[in-house]
Amino acid sequence: MGLAAEVYAEQLLSKAHGLPLWIPEPSKFGEVLIGDVGYVYDGSFYRLFNVTHPQDHDVNQGGVPDNFDVLTYDSCLLHRVDQYLDAGVICSKSVKRMNVVASGSSSVIDAGLGYRFSCAHDQGALLILKSPASQEVVHPNCAFRDYMRLHHDTWCEFARARGLDIEPDHIILVRGWVKTSEWAVAAFTDSGKNHEVHFDAQAGPFAKASFSVSYSSAVSTSVEHRTGPVKGSLSAGTECPMPQDQCVFLSYYEMKSRGFWSKKKIKAAAEPLDDPHGKPPDTEMRAEPESELSSEGSDVDEDRPRPKFVDPIGPILDYILQVCGPTLQISSHWLKSRLSQHSDAKAAIASDDDIRRLLSVRILLNRTHITYPCVGHARRNRGLLIF
Repeated sequence: MGLAAEVYAEQLLSKAHGLPLWIPEPSKFGEVLIGDVGYVYDGSFYRLFNVTHPQDHDVNQGGVPDNFDVLTYDSCLLHRVDQYLDAGVICSKSVKRMNVVASGSSSVIDAGLGYRFSCAHDQGALLILKSPASQEVVHPNCAFRDYMRLHHDTWCEFARARGLDIEPDHIILVRGWVKTSEWAVAAFTDSGKNHEVHFDAQAGPFAKASFSVSYSSAVSTSVEHRTGPVKGSLSAGTECPMPQDQCVFLSYYEMKSRGFWSKKKIKAAAEPLDDPHGKPPDTEMRAEPESELSSEGSDVDEDRPRPKFVDPIGPILDYILQVCGPTLQISSHWLKSRLSQHSDAKAAIASDDDIRRLLSVRILLNRTHITYPCVGHARRNRGLLIF
């Protein structure tokens, strides 16, 4: 994943709308759909096939795995919000909107817009929606989790048979999306201090909008930006509504099997939780990272100024597998009582909804450690999180 895509996703993840996509446009395989099995590369989602449609459906013209079964689930789990996000700006905490200048009509879609932003930190990100964004999502359920547990191995074989070089746990199952018609994105990567970004859009497609950057001091700054979608030119006087097929946030399930679990450990320090019986935990659980790299010959600079964005669900899966491992040593009786009797989970499954729940109780997810208020348990040989 490119640096701008990494920083953009990392900076806007805390908004809890799903995984922010640096490239919202549909790939050559089509727009994002619920039930898609695929992967995210360089800020864009790529579909391999779709499990909610039959094998002969147009969306599966690229083929499906052997012994393919359609995923069925209760329609009451599927929900849609037509105006999930209003038109306007979504930005990271490090980015401040200084002013907005609009000319023309009062409608955001028809008006000429001028946004001015200031970023006083090393990294930041922003998303501008020209029109409201809709959400369609399948609420957390066992059907998706169980289906993924049963079929994930065949998905990996399908990807390998097509020459795709990707980690097994990076093959995901889409459970929802947030889409809009026109957008602009920007990411401050490896930036200095005290700089501004100006975004100017006249009436018309956002793809014709312009970004400009100004600096109040001599600093080493890199600001990358994109606008879209790029559409063919229209005839003069022709008005054609833009389709709402641009996926700005992605919701999905991810799975990691114990056989593919990295040797790298995570630090999982839990803030004290209130015991339902009034007794606080007597200690915290912490797993220190290993001092040696899992890949022989790898060279990692701990002080490099450009940290790589880590898949937000990946550390949760590592945490579940670690907690469910038979060798875990826990000195806290309170924490032991929260664990399931099963300690041999073969795989861990989590979704972006788990991140939302963690963030909702002010849990910190960053590049070097994870802090969780909960522990995992095993169910049908898979690890989950308890909230």
